[in-house]
Amino acid sequence: LFDTVISQTISPTAAFKIYNKTEEAIKIASITLNSSLNYFKININGKSGTSFSNVELRSGDSLFVFVQIVADVHEENAPLLIEDEIRFLYNGNYQRIILSAYSQDANHLREKIHITKDTTWTDERPFLIYDSIIVDSAVTLTIKEGTTLYMKRNATMLVDGTLVIDGSVEKE
Repeated sequence: LFDTVISQTISPTAAFKIYNKTEEAIKIASITLNSSLNYFKININGKSGTSFSNVELRSGDSLFVFVQIVADVHEENAPLLIEDEIRFLYNGNYQRIILSAYSQDANHLREKIHITKDTTWTDERPFLIYDSIIVDSAVTLTIKEGTTLYMKRNATMLVDGTLVIDGSVEKE
């Protein structure tokens, strides 16, 4: 289960291990992503792909599985639930790992934003700030209640004018 991911960004990597606790090597006939949507990306012991065959796992050994999600824009304000599964077939048995994440479209502010007239940001979609926001003097930036701002590392906000944040206990 991933936390909410912003569309068009790469999620943090989740990892888990597959253990062989038997005294003999096993051969996993297939490891596959079930969906053709290609939102989730998997890496098995250093190899990326969506399908792996005849993966050998020695006695007492383990495999690392790394998972990321990159969601497309879905042109909706509400988060979209994305699900998939990794299927494992060995010795004629299926096992599966369910992958689940909410994807949220956002206002991507990739370049330096210079606000030169009164502006209001609403809570329809979060704002993802990559660089900097500069609010000119004699200008007001109003951020309505419930609005979410995410700022990348080293992103800044410089307010030479006025910043009004309309929050409440119910909608910070």
